[in-house]
Amino acid sequence: YEEALKAGDRALAIDPNDANAWNNRGLALDDLKRYEQAIQAYDRAIEIDQNYVAAWSNKGFTFGNLKRYEEMLLTFDRVLAIDQKNAAAWCNKGIALDHLECYQEAIQAFDRALAVAGVSDYNLVRVSSMLPPDMELVGTAPVLTPGTPVLAAYGVQSAPCGLVTAGIGVAWGEHGGV
Repeated sequence: YEEALKAGDRALAIDPNDANAWNNRGLALDDLKRYEQAIQAYDRAIEIDQNYVAAWSNKGFTFGNLKRYEEMLLTFDRVLAIDQKNAAAWCNKGIALDHLECYQEAIQAFDRALAVAGVSDYNLVRVSSMLPPDMELVGTAPVLTPGTPVLAAYGVQSAPCGLVTAGIGVAWGEHGGV
């Protein structure tokens, strides 16, 4: 990653207003665990192009690496302000909310990620190693089409504190996946 950093510095010497080069610098710094410097590089990329989704997303990942989940959440909210149909941003917002112990909001963000990816109505499958055996799975869906594999589990269970919901999944849609 040191070599990538040096190459990026050479590119920035030629064009200091290259948002992509600043984003790549941030990625190299992040890989070197130089997180604060990575954030500065992403900020420079964003200063050049305020709608640069990749730089915003990478900044959010770096906040996650630093366990700065409130800033991670704000960053992915910014991504979603730019692109409401960014399934990965919805998923990452859910991860931040989960770390902040905002579980209901996290589930809503994960549900939104699945909806945006176009797989929210697919069949739900029990994955016994992930869910308690007495958890009732909910939901029905159409038959999957070839080329669109989905692994998902979502359930509801009664508990002393009320209903508990859980969801987990990986999906690949026609244009990528979550």
